[in-house]
Amino acid sequence: MPSDERLEVNPMNLLNIHNNLSGMTIKDRYQIEHLLGEGGFGAVYKGRDTALDVPVAVKMLFDNSPASITQFKSEAKILAKLKHPHLPRVTDYFSESTKHYLVMDYIEGKDLQEILNKSTGFLNNKDVMEWIIQILGALEYIHSNDIVHRDIKPGNIKVTPTGFATLVDFGIAKAGVRLVTSPGARGAFTPYMASPEQCTSTGKTTPASDIYSTGATLYYLLTGQFPMDAVSRLMGQDIVPPRKYNTAIPNDLSNVIFRSMAIDPHLRYRNAEMMREQIGKIVRHKIDKSTRKSGGFSSKHNTMKNFRREIRRK
Repeated sequence: MPSDERLEVNPMNLLNIHNNLSGMTIKDRYQIEHLLGEGGFGAVYKGRDTALDVPVAVKMLFDNSPASITQFKSEAKILAKLKHPHLPRVTDYFSESTKHYLVMDYIEGKDLQEILNKSTGFLNNKDVMEWIIQILGALEYIHSNDIVHRDIKPGNIKVTPTGFATLVDFGIAKAGVRLVTSPGARGAFTPYMASPEQCTSTGKTTPASDIYSTGATLYYLLTGQFPMDAVSRLMGQDIVPPRKYNTAIPNDLSNVIFRSMAIDPHLRYRNAEMMREQIGKIVRHKIDKSTRKSGGFSSKHNTMKNFRREIRRK
């Protein structure tokens, strides 16, 4: 990745920033509680809106270059206009003491990477399909608003104790949020989840890139194994069939994964709605039959029951 696309941050400086922010109140309203996550360009904290007495997620931008600030403001304005049940609301944007902040709904629960890490290897088909259907609904909505997420992965999908999935992290440092993103604005991406066009010097990211990453996410959650990365696939290596790792995956669902992860964007699902409807058909027509024959949707991989039980204990 070109060096001008990544901000180099001293880890000790980050530690000092996090320690200094915890317990602070910014804008005389938002009390910072603790760090939730960080990247090369910014960090996300859990906080509390003291005016409304509700939890919030606060994003802080590290990079104060004019280009990054302009992008951050643009992202805030675009996301503030989005209203969808499976997306967090943006409620505020402001600058204070040369730092820039974005305030969003705090989503209770765990991300799918955390849930997978605590599983026995992979997650059960029914839960994963239900979550992905919800996320595809969110993608359908943002794509219709000329926005491409470009970082679909388990860590960016949060699930509440009731099984409600939310797509989070539209990327503090992503330079392109419009429908077609130029090659120079690709920014960082997640290996194994990124589409081939995100890994090349001439490609452009489109909604089809999100379709690919959603398929890669499906593969990973259902098998516990990373799919073949896009660079290796461009060099001729094939994806290992997901049923090799998990025989409970229906053939129809395996086919959804293969189609969504096609190297050629034109061979993938035309849009998120088509992929969502196809998975919905599998849910409606095959779950009962598959449960009776193989027990693939119950047994020890019943993730949501374990997840809800863990939340109740806390």
